Amino acid sequence: MRIWDRTAHAWAIAGAVAFAALGLFGTLVLHLPQTLPVFGIAGLWYFLSMRRYRRRRALAAQPVPDAWRAVLESQVGYYGRLPEARRRDFERDVAVFIGEHRFAGVDEVEVTDELKVLAAASAVMLLFNRPDLEYQRISEVLFYPGAFSEESFSTRGIGRETIGMNNEFGAVILSAPELRRSFESQSGRHVGLHEFAHALDRTSAQTWNGIPPGMSSALVSRWTDAVHAEQEKLDRGYSQLDQYARTNLVEFFAVAVETYFGLPELLRRDSTELFDVLDEYFRADPKSDEPPLRNKRRPEGR
Repeated sequence: MRIWDRTAHAWAIAGAVAFAALGLFGTLVLHLPQTLPVFGIAGLWYFLSMRRYRRRRALAAQPVPDAWRAVLESQVGYYGRLPEARRRDFERDVAVFIGEHRFAGVDEVEVTDELKVLAAASAVMLLFNRPDLEYQRISEVLFYPGAFSEESFSTRGIGRETIGMNNEFGAVILSAPELRRSFESQSGRHVGLHEFAHALDRTSAQTWNGIPPGMSSALVSRWTDAVHAEQEKLDRGYSQLDQYARTNLVEFFAVAVETYFGLPELLRRDSTELFDVLDEYFRADPKSDEPPLRNKRRPEGR
């Protein structure tokens, strides 16, 4: 996560200087007093352009609560495998993510520090080594008490098969117990990573295509070839990816992200090119203990 963007700062200064120069020209050369407000626009331009990064600096400067660090240490394996110096960076990014986003519970779910940290850790893992990337459309993070209906979002009655969703309004919706299980399990299934992969993919209400943003044209070509090869393996039942990846290209990307972080050694062994493309993209070099064979059944609606 980029706490301070020098390029954005340079553009903010350039824009402010341009407005100020326009004001000076109008006032001193053209003798037009009505151009005086342009000086105020210059200051407003700079303030609004850098508002996100000023806030991030303020959030990053605050000490990380011990309770948050305890959750990371006890439940987030990715954090535990980082070198000590990088753990501090991960904690900072988690704190900034929490500070920047709204969290809410549905049907009396209590939004605890644990849930906020686990959701934030899921989001941060995807971007931790890619500070040039940003989530473009996360309006809020909602915690549900369990599976819910995709049609009515009800947590009661029939049709409760969905455990996570990223909707067109930018809400990331997570089953709270499933999020906890995702960090406990070594199955390669992870609702947090899955839904934040969708959030990364979704750059507008209707724009998401399973091709991650920020890929070079050469890497997109390799990604497309790797996807086709893996789809053939899925059809034959030989892939480490869950069969839910066959749904469409959007779900393929989200499932591939889960597998890359959750079963990296198995994915590297059985689908080397797919792993290599994801590794070049995320730069995460994930590691884990090789788990036992997993149940590949997945609830619908993810």
